[in-house]
Amino acid sequence: MAHPLNIRANGQPVGVAFDNVLTTSASFSLNVPFFIRSVATTTAAGAPQANAAAPNQIAVRVYDAANNQSNPGVSPINAANVPQTNPTNYTALQANGASFSTFQVSNAATNVSNCPAAGCTGGAAPANAQTVTLSATATGTEGANFQFLNPFTQVQFYYLDAGYAGASNEWILIGSTSGPQVTDNVNQTVRTFTWTLAAPFDPPASLPAGALNVIAVGVNASGDALASANSTAITLTNP
Repeated sequence: MAHPLNIRANGQPVGVAFDNVLTTSASFSLNVPFFIRSVATTTAAGAPQANAAAPNQIAVRVYDAANNQSNPGVSPINAANVPQTNPTNYTALQANGASFSTFQVSNAATNVSNCPAAGCTGGAAPANAQTVTLSATATGTEGANFQFLNPFTQVQFYYLDAGYAGASNEWILIGSTSGPQVTDNVNQTVRTFTWTLAAPFDPPASLPAGALNVIAVGVNASGDALASANSTAITLTNP
């Protein structure tokens, strides 16, 4: 949204930048830098499922200079604008014969404080760490002549904020990572890729105490994603 410059010549305004009229709407365009064209899910045990679904809408929230946020604006996505090639079937064997076994958030049970840095209610100091380093793992089979190949180019982490801005069930992006660590078991029958966020996650103080819902979403070069089962291993505490 553009306004003319408020430049004066000989004491007279050349243009008026603001006319004191409240503008309650504006139009703009945006670019989605990492579009996910399909999403499949895993079982509770982390096994991939062949249930990929294509997106049919996009929701956008905007903020003003004072950090006030709008309600989500939802726009449909025309199917013709989504690549029509077949989505990746993560349950199928890889080209070299390896099979994808599990994908899951791999954090162990832990308590994390959601208190602000200045202290909790009443000025108490947090009893637990205020940040947690998130990680996810993907495992698959390997043998003498084949290894499980990295299935993703990027892994994203999200947490569920059920009361964000009065809305419900919004998954909020925490961050993304690439370049996993690769390990093999002793008998070289299982290969594991581990993705770890570079910066620890600091849960917002607005989140209530209790289990924190976290998922990992792996995306390959084609834009096909696999979402992990919900992990509630991290418990928010106050203090």
